[in-house]
Amino acid sequence: MKTMLCVALIALLFATQRVQAQWEQVYGSGAISVLGSGNLVFAYWNDHGMVFSIDECTTWFPPDTTMRQKGFSSLLKWHDNVYAGSKGQGLFRTADSARSWSEVNTMPKAREITSLLINERGIVTGTASSGVWRSSDFGSSWVKSDSGILHNPLYPRMTTMLFSRGELYLGTLGRGVYRWLDSQGIWIPIQTGLSGAATGVYALAECSGQIFAGTAAGVFILSDTGYSWHPAYDGMTYKLVVSLAVSGTTLFAGTQGGDGVYRSSDLGTTWSNVTANMQKPDISALAVTRDYLVAGTYTSIWRRPLSELISGTGDALPVLPEKPTL
Repeated sequence: MKTMLCVALIALLFATQRVQAQWEQVYGSGAISVLGSGNLVFAYWNDHGMVFSIDECTTWFPPDTTMRQKGFSSLLKWHDNVYAGSKGQGLFRTADSARSWSEVNTMPKAREITSLLINERGIVTGTASSGVWRSSDFGSSWVKSDSGILHNPLYPRMTTMLFSRGELYLGTLGRGVYRWLDSQGIWIPIQTGLSGAATGVYALAECSGQIFAGTAAGVFILSDTGYSWHPAYDGMTYKLVVSLAVSGTTLFAGTQGGDGVYRSSDLGTTWSNVTANMQKPDISALAVTRDYLVAGTYTSIWRRPLSELISGTGDALPVLPEKPTL
């Protein structure tokens, strides 16, 4: 009898932990782009406009009315400014938590800005089909900067950028990854190990000094030499990885196909699914705030405490005996 009671209590304990280990839906519309920084969160969904939160998704506010009608493809925060790349209407920035925006007037228009990178050397923008543009004076002037990238005649869609190891990396759909060779002013392909669906690169991220690529064929890690990629998706069931996010030494991957969110605490050697109760978990974007991992799907936005995700071991319950042993 005591044994049965102990087993029941253990089952109740794990069930309680399982209930607590949940994603919380925080917005009723989806998001194709999510940006998180501290308490600040921006989310954008196609032509429905951009919303923002100053308390990690507890409450949401719309931006000024001029921004509601603009379509956006990319978001990036640098220092006190947030930049938004639009679909053919230029580049915009805000310095007051999205309450007001100003246009970076000289950015060439009629181009969809699909990726952004900003550091002390200036701004780099990747487009849907018109190459790469750079500004060394933070938007006052721009030059085309895509020598070395194959195009026939259109350029590949440039989905993501990363500055790591003192170098600039560019992810594309269908052409894999490029690295900027500053001494020659040219992009060089870093393609070894990426073939077929893996040349469709949706996300780049750095975790503990290692560079990862989220592709249509799973996650890949860049070798120490910096010239070849190796699979790093053991434990993933569905491998269309469209977003990567990092918190400390923990790497998160957002997937499509209903498989949701994965977590790796060993630099991509193994992955565990942490989707739990999230409904319709076709992930479109992931972002890390001060306390939460935020996930955008095509129908809603969700959050889950980082403390729970990083300290946890996944969402699977332990297997208990069907009948207690007396």
